Amino acid sequence: MVHSTRLESVRCKKLAGSNPAPSAMPNKDVWEITSAIILSFGGSSVILIGLSTWLGKVWANRLLEKDRLKYNSELETTKAKYEKQLETYKLQLEKSKSLFFRYSEHQFTLYNELWRLLYKLKLLVNELWDQANFKNLRAFALHFEKTIDSVEKHSLLIEDKHHDKLNAIFNTLNKFKVNKETIVKLKDIKEEDIKPDHNSDTIPRYVAQNNESKKQFEALLKILERDFKKQIRVTG
Repeated sequence: MVHSTRLESVRCKKLAGSNPAPSAMPNKDVWEITSAIILSFGGSSVILIGLSTWLGKVWANRLLEKDRLKYNSELETTKAKYEKQLETYKLQLEKSKSLFFRYSEHQFTLYNELWRLLYKLKLLVNELWDQANFKNLRAFALHFEKTIDSVEKHSLLIEDKHHDKLNAIFNTLNKFKVNKETIVKLKDIKEEDIKPDHNSDTIPRYVAQNNESKKQFEALLKILERDFKKQIRVTG
């Protein structure tokens, strides 16, 4: 009897060894089997609810971790993209700042130089107004041409509105110069050599015209002085 029992035991072990190991069951089957075991041992609904809650948390955490990794990856990609764009904008800004400062520095120097020329021009206008002679006329004419030449050479750095006002000054002073040239010539002509079209009131008429031109020049220069002050505060 004992011998037959042992043989039966050996036969069962051989049969068990000859069968392949069962494959892993899906999670659904595990859950069903686990529930069945708990119920077979008389488990209460409290245990079942607790286990289901635990499994729910496990799967929820896995899903959250998966989403977190996905969003982190997308965030890093977006961050890298905008960091690259930001660096490009920074380089462009630095380049623009460099150009602006160089432009401002040159313009600041130019406006100071232009004002020096204009101020000397004002002094020469006063001298020529006080004494209309060839010496004063020549000094004024030479400096007048020098001032015009400087403005034209540096017109790229001069604001358009200031360039227009400078041209208005030059037009006014050109009339002043032409009249002074006529007055100086008439003063050197002997009275008997004066042509019929130059009567006795010719010089006073030119003087009156030059008086108006001088006033216009001084008014325009005052306006330009205010404009230049504002400009060098910005560029300086």
